[in-house]
Amino acid sequence: MAGPVGSGITLPVVDVSVVTVVTLPFRKLPLLGGVERKGNGSLPSSSPPFARADSRSPVGVVKVVGLAVHWGHTGSGRLLVVSAASTPISSWWATLCDVLRGQKGNVAVNKPDRRQRPGLVAARSRRGLTQEAAAEEAGVSATTWARWEQGKQGIRLHSRTRLAEMFDVTLAEVDRWADGQQAEPVVPWLSQEAGFTSLADTVESCGELWRWDVDPARRRLLGTMPFVPAVLSEWLLSWNLDPVDELRARVGSGRSVGMEDVRRIREATQAFGQMDEQFGGGLVRPAVVDYLNTKVAPLLEGRYSEEVGEHLASAAALMTELAGWEAYDTGSHGLAQIHYGHALQLSKTAKDHLTASRILSSLAQQACDLKHPQWAVRLASAAHQAGQKAQAPPRVRAHLLLQEARAAATAIALADTRDAHGEARVHRLIGEAENAFAQAAPGDDEPTWISYFSKPELTACAGLCWQMIGEYPRAAQCADQAVRGLNSRFPRAIQLNTVHLATARLGMGDLDHALAAAKDAVPMANALTSRRSVEWVRDFDNRLAPHADDPQVKDWRDFMRSELGTQRVREA
Repeated sequence: MAGPVGSGITLPVVDVSVVTVVTLPFRKLPLLGGVERKGNGSLPSSSPPFARADSRSPVGVVKVVGLAVHWGHTGSGRLLVVSAASTPISSWWATLCDVLRGQKGNVAVNKPDRRQRPGLVAARSRRGLTQEAAAEEAGVSATTWARWEQGKQGIRLHSRTRLAEMFDVTLAEVDRWADGQQAEPVVPWLSQEAGFTSLADTVESCGELWRWDVDPARRRLLGTMPFVPAVLSEWLLSWNLDPVDELRARVGSGRSVGMEDVRRIREATQAFGQMDEQFGGGLVRPAVVDYLNTKVAPLLEGRYSEEVGEHLASAAALMTELAGWEAYDTGSHGLAQIHYGHALQLSKTAKDHLTASRILSSLAQQACDLKHPQWAVRLASAAHQAGQKAQAPPRVRAHLLLQEARAAATAIALADTRDAHGEARVHRLIGEAENAFAQAAPGDDEPTWISYFSKPELTACAGLCWQMIGEYPRAAQCADQAVRGLNSRFPRAIQLNTVHLATARLGMGDLDHALAAAKDAVPMANALTSRRSVEWVRDFDNRLAPHADDPQVKDWRDFMRSELGTQRVREA
């Protein structure tokens, strides 16, 4: 028996018990290990599990143990596969069979199905991507992407694999999108329509989030959520422009709530915050979300006066912000953003601009670390404006000004060209922050959450800004002063600033002292449950690339892996 390949070429098929004949593009042929190649064709192993056959070679044979797959070029940019086997004996063969079944009968891969793909649209929107940006990341034209979303063009298998990687979902989920189905309802809180709702809706939404976060299966799902810049514009518009849902006396089904209950929430938040500083977010966060779920949620559903209700919402907002901060510290950025959004809702309900300034500042810091400079600048500015509305005390003003400086410095660090105007703005903001801090007095009416913001902390924040705009000597001086001055109750801050000191010294060209400081930081990171601490170490290590052959750097990397463990360094 023989199978025609085209252009007069004939391929033999041997030991036939099952025969499949189909054409498909070169890049659709799977390639895994254990494959023997014969004949004139070639299957380069460039990108498993899919590889591109060489279109210049008309005929080839691929042998897998116990079966043969014959393939040839049809002359029209397609591949004819004639396969013979009695038993699917490998994942390679199973994958190929799936492809063949999908294409059997010479069905064109790009045949329009005319089904719009709302799941694909939703996935792109969650990432905050335009069609053009999504197309560039997927390696296709903007026209192709638009036709995908409109259902006017099929999605090739290799493109589906790329989409699964882009959106961090399974291939089965991408297949659902391609079939025109909605995206899986991952979480209900990161859509572009997620503005600020009524008090009742806010309480219900917060309770649902906290229940999800204490459930192990749902918590794992929440932990995989990405940071979604697209929702931030709606949050800022809602915060600034939407009317406040008046918090009237609530007659709920729960118990009566008084100021003593509010005080306990604030004290618990302060205690959790101190533990977070000492041990890292990973150790403390489960206790925080459990407290929110078991203690705070029932109080929000209870009975209270208008005054108590505002204080209760404010206290709940601050603890929810702490849950977000700890998720951020452990690298769960989508979950952190969700908590920050709920905290902002609660602070608006409470008409508490001061707490809102804290929440917006935390969001700005997250945007800085995730390299979204435009959003960092916007959020830091919104935080400063909220502080002004609240007539923030001097230390809070200093904190907010430094967050603006950090956002501006992040934009400079990520820019392709030098920005002299931006650098001057960083200088000005740091100067204003130092002046504001100098105005602080012991009798100031300050929120408890600013108590950590000491002179060494101010110096540390300024030093990071100097580092990002390339003023390494100033950065090194600030980091050194911060490390020496920070209280031992703040080991995470000491560890982070030790890494900043190492980075600044490296920027100055002082490799010896940079490595010495970095070695001090590694065991500190190992003692914390803070992914952020490990990420800073990894960032420093990445900066050592130009010195990779230096014996000192090789010794440093051996030490880092020995102390942190290969797996933890890789996962950071």
